[in-house]
Amino acid sequence: MPEKEIPIETGAGIVTDEPCILESIGIGSSIAICLYDKKEKIAGMAHVMLGKNPGTGVNPWRFADSAIEMLLDMMEEKGAKRSDIRAKIFGGAHIFKTSTLNIGEENIKATKEKLEEEGIPIVAEDLGGAQR
Repeated sequence: MPEKEIPIETGAGIVTDEPCILESIGIGSSIAICLYDKKEKIAGMAHVMLGKNPGTGVNPWRFADSAIEMLLDMMEEKGAKRSDIRAKIFGGAHIFKTSTLNIGEENIKATKEKLEEEGIPIVAEDLGGAQR
């Protein structure tokens, strides 16, 4: 078991080929996107807040679509092959009970759409619900 733990803050991401544990807490309506190339042992993780980047010069790690693109690019730079990359996704809770807008549901939809567009299969997920 790797001893090194790397925390991923909200609106951040990382790619590594080191044995380690990538972790994020307080996911809520956000999505933790975990990508892994088992053959090359290259992993990436992002903790995104919203689904689609409006392109207004804000932090691209905050959005599922741009974070996934950056993770894939960084993984390929380290030697990962897109055809070998798999995804696990977590979060997307509906935590704002009084709101008619379900940010978590929108985040789930955008994340799944982008992964499908990029040809990345989702092998595990724990999505939705009302957990913080």
